[in-house]
Amino acid sequence: MKSLFPIFKNKWVKALLLTILLQQLLVASGTYFLGEITRQFPIEGFQISTALYLFICIFLPGTVFHYAVAWCTTRAYKSAQLSYLNEYIRSNYNQPTHWRNEDSKQQRHDIMCRGGQDTILNTVYFFSDVAATGLNILLNTISIILVTDVTLGVVIVLAGLLGLGIIHLAGAKISETSRNEMLADNQLNAHLSRSWDNIVLGNQFFFDRWKNHFNKLFLKSEEESIETVKKREWAISLAGMITNGLVLGCALVLAWMHQESAGFVLAILVMLPRSLQIVMHIQIIQTYLAQWKRLEERLAVTYESVIEPKPIDLSHLIQENGINIKMNNTAYPSGEIENLLDKHKTGRFTITGENGVGKSSLLLKLKNKFRFSAAYLPAQHQLMLREAQLSLSTGEIAIASLKDLQSSNCDILLLDEWDANLSAENRAAVDQVINQLSSERIVVEIRHSIEKTGN
Repeated sequence: MKSLFPIFKNKWVKALLLTILLQQLLVASGTYFLGEITRQFPIEGFQISTALYLFICIFLPGTVFHYAVAWCTTRAYKSAQLSYLNEYIRSNYNQPTHWRNEDSKQQRHDIMCRGGQDTILNTVYFFSDVAATGLNILLNTISIILVTDVTLGVVIVLAGLLGLGIIHLAGAKISETSRNEMLADNQLNAHLSRSWDNIVLGNQFFFDRWKNHFNKLFLKSEEESIETVKKREWAISLAGMITNGLVLGCALVLAWMHQESAGFVLAILVMLPRSLQIVMHIQIIQTYLAQWKRLEERLAVTYESVIEPKPIDLSHLIQENGINIKMNNTAYPSGEIENLLDKHKTGRFTITGENGVGKSSLLLKLKNKFRFSAAYLPAQHQLMLREAQLSLSTGEIAIASLKDLQSSNCDILLLDEWDANLSAENRAAVDQVINQLSSERIVVEIRHSIEKTGN
């Protein structure tokens, strides 16, 4: 998971942190000048210059710097998002042996499409909020110490550390329940991704089976979410009670001990709302710490989608005795296909065989071996064509795909059941295009039909 953090190391994240620092310096300066006006008022009267500084420190953070923080946060997120997507594309590009592997798809593509980008967004906002809140606590505590007494500042810090310690002690249980919640949500979402046919087609038998499984998965997801909230909020509530009690008690004791100094007591009372706000922010930090346990798990899962996978060995799925290979009516053993492709520069190899003997796995194995010099075209795909697929028929999609490949510089074309669901007329048209392609490079095709190919 640590290796994911370079995604967040960009100039906009640094600009965001600098802007937050300047904003919170102004807020803390406002706290200081407010305390100075209050403490000096009974003795020196109203100070115009101090009041002007106070106005600036209150006005700028909520206007100019609020806009700047929001702008930098958006730029930081988009930069991190682009880094993540580029890393996902880089690590998963040209990994054909994973194409039909559902586990790999769920761990990579589904995470990237559903949760990965949301996790990046949540992480940027999380660290932005933590930085703002942490600096607010630190700088305002210093201001309160300068205006009142070091004792109050020390108590605020100690109370906060004690609260954080309580959250840390509960961290292991929170992390465990958060991971269980995330896994339950992923199982539910994976089931929902297969809901379209079961719902829209209205086949009662299949729908009832799907709905029963949905109810079980949703109940599991609900139970894990409730368990996570129970563990997290119990720790936060206990830490909050201790933190609030210590800070409030210290402020009241200090006011009672210095009751003969009207300016000091007045400053304590004026600083009390700010002290309570610091307590609230410490409470928020404690909440962030608990939330981090959950976010950390999501980052770990997201990181799995950008780790370059090892190729999957498809050999056990390929039954060589059940696969037939022909070229120009000459039959070859299926185990010789790699050597044949090394020897020939052009030609059309046709693969036939019963369902389940591993014909498609053989093509994917070839794609993995020849890498960038080979292009694999499945019967059904979402490959980016020159023309929009929504406006094309099945036959037109097949022809458009082959014409795109005709303009490519690949040496080997791997066509997986290109003739499936095509009319006789369309099969003849596509067959003609393939013959033309095979005169310029090698074509290895799996035929859905057993018609004579004419080669």
